Amino acid sequence: MDAVEGGRERLTASARRRQRAAIEQNPSRGRRRRRGGIQLEVAPPPPPIAPPANVPAGHVPNAEGAHVVDAPEDAPAAAVWDGIRPLLGGPVDESLFISFRTHVATQIWVNRDYRGVMRPHCHAKILEPPLALTQIIERTRLTPLVTCSFRWSHKALVTAFVERWQLETNTFHMPFGEITITLDNVATILGIPVIGKVVSCPKLDDAVAQDLLVSTLGVEDSDASLALRDVRGQSVKLSWLKTIFSNLGDAPTVEKTTYAARAYLLYLLSSTLFTDKSGGRVSVGLLYVLQDLDTVHEYGWGAAALATLYRHLVLGSSQGSGELFITFIYPEGGT
Repeated sequence: MDAVEGGRERLTASARRRQRAAIEQNPSRGRRRRRGGIQLEVAPPPPPIAPPANVPAGHVPNAEGAHVVDAPEDAPAAAVWDGIRPLLGGPVDESLFISFRTHVATQIWVNRDYRGVMRPHCHAKILEPPLALTQIIERTRLTPLVTCSFRWSHKALVTAFVERWQLETNTFHMPFGEITITLDNVATILGIPVIGKVVSCPKLDDAVAQDLLVSTLGVEDSDASLALRDVRGQSVKLSWLKTIFSNLGDAPTVEKTTYAARAYLLYLLSSTLFTDKSGGRVSVGLLYVLQDLDTVHEYGWGAAALATLYRHLVLGSSQGSGELFITFIYPEGGT
């Protein structure tokens, strides 16, 4: 992740309560703003925090008092502490963050009912491709996705990051500055192409979606129609795709192998990069870019994955969301 220096310390819950009580007793100490039906309180900056006697030179505390940020070794302790103030109750200029009214952070600042820890969704295990499909899948350069799933995630850690995501900047706003997820991170974690053709899937009606299933997966019209009706919309179940690539037999023909490879790739992509909270279905539109298996490796799948992750983070940081589908994860534990 890339970091940008700059930021302020956030008030603890008890400190915010004391600050509100002081404002209620003396309204002239703070001012009130109203935006979108939500009343926010902004107090004047508190005086600089006095350093304790035992603070070593070159360190400053975080909100809990731990010395974690290094400063120049020749800087005196008092100079390092001077100017450090807690984070106030929300942004001072709301015009810079137009999504703040609907952001989950607003609920926290105004002490509304907190949604609690999010429920991350993920596919615990991705099925490996049948032996007959191994070489085809390797040529697409998407083989690393087979092993990128995980059995569990740290819900509190995921929630903490999601609550700090900002739509306007596509970054996590942390006490020490801003960090974000880049294409380099995607390439390092997933090992898939990040540069190439744009992954673009057109909107389909039922008739076009059915024809696409028949032509790319080799299924009967009746089976394709039933699969679409079973889910509604232009999507099919992952379990239905599994039946196509799992029943190849001992000596499959080249045509049947090609159909099965497309079904497996659609299953693989929908289980890793292009997921949603349904967790069990996939859009048929992805088959458009899987029609020619010899050109699948030419697409920038990593860029499409990052755009999808950004979208999920935006949805997850809104007040009405309590779930998040995790597409990929750092080995160290961060998404």
